[in-house]
Amino acid sequence: MDQGKQTVEALSFAEILALPLSEKEARGLLHTPQEIHQQPSTWLETFQMLKSRQRDLQQFLRESGLGGVSNEQVGVCLIGAGTSDHIGGSLTALLRKEWECHVEAVPSTDLLTEMDEIITSAPASTRHLWISFSRSGDSFEGVTVIQNALEEVVLDAAFVVIGRDGKLETWNCTVKRNGKLLEVYPAEAIVNRIHVNAASSTKVRVHFSSRTAERTVKGLTWISQ
Repeated sequence: MDQGKQTVEALSFAEILALPLSEKEARGLLHTPQEIHQQPSTWLETFQMLKSRQRDLQQFLRESGLGGVSNEQVGVCLIGAGTSDHIGGSLTALLRKEWECHVEAVPSTDLLTEMDEIITSAPASTRHLWISFSRSGDSFEGVTVIQNALEEVVLDAAFVVIGRDGKLETWNCTVKRNGKLLEVYPAEAIVNRIHVNAASSTKVRVHFSSRTAERTVKGLTWISQ
């Protein structure tokens, strides 16, 4: 036997998952196998979530310019980093066929450095729809890209996301809790509409510069001045 050669132990995926925690750490297998293992169940959960909000999503797509007589002036970017970028790439051809518009997968890392060039390369009349893919939902690249894009092209709107656990994410506004009521204060007087994404029914009061608007929101909703 050649003493210079090392024996490589081949483990099945099930055996890797069953390894003791200390051995997973020693082999550098602590996180990745478990992440791969849970993916099929998370796909089903995501499908059910999208199915339950189908009406909201269809309305959002219509408001984005899809579903009309012609979708030619809509440009869709599927954004993600690493493996999430591959998700966008796998959907590109299907969405081009179904939505009948320009669709491309763009790595979020490219958008961080070349956003102006990518936006201005499209015709001036193009309506941009960006869809971000992320396993965590709040990866640095994904969140930063969306925030940078909003700062470039959306000056008169603000956004509030209310998670299932009540966690708040905001842009261009501040939010204060007043019991069960959310008080929203736009950051600038130019803001004339607030987009609210609420996982459960939530009462929202928006303090625009000229008036106050109040609505009970569930799903995706614009509140205008």
